[in-house]
Amino acid sequence: MKVQKIILLMIFILILIVIIFYIPSLNETQINEISSFEECAAAGFPVMESYPRQCRDAEGNLFVEVVRRQYVGYSVEECLTISILCTPDREYFSDETGCGCELKKEVLEERVNCTDESRNADACIEIYQPVCGWFDSGKVVCVKYPCAVTFSNSCFACMDKTILYYTEGECPE
Repeated sequence: MKVQKIILLMIFILILIVIIFYIPSLNETQINEISSFEECAAAGFPVMESYPRQCRDAEGNLFVEVVRRQYVGYSVEECLTISILCTPDREYFSDETGCGCELKKEVLEERVNCTDESRNADACIEIYQPVCGWFDSGKVVCVKYPCAVTFSNSCFACMDKTILYYTEGECPE
């Protein structure tokens, strides 16, 4: 009887040790694998109620929600009568909710978000590889498209605190 209790106690201690060491490593893996706003918010990090919304993970990386669709009209009549002018990075859409402009999929794939590490660079190399730095709509109000400026390279773009992300090449006209 005593031997059985000792064996059960040892098994319980072993299970407890496995849980103590295994579960924190799972959480670290999940945190290290965060690469988007959705993953950051799902991991429980605070979401800033700006537009677009932003989430900062434990390592200080900032992830910005990609607002794909912007509704302009919400009824069939509005969508028929409204002349929608979508910017070149967006295309017209309509669904059961309404109509408007949505971000093109290829634009999403081309975006490179500026990280805290890239923002805090001490110096930038003087090489000409132009990028288009897109302004953070929470910091800069633009009157016309594009809401961006061309930089000589990505380092200079991300050092500018008003830039949210960049795309390769010069800005569109």
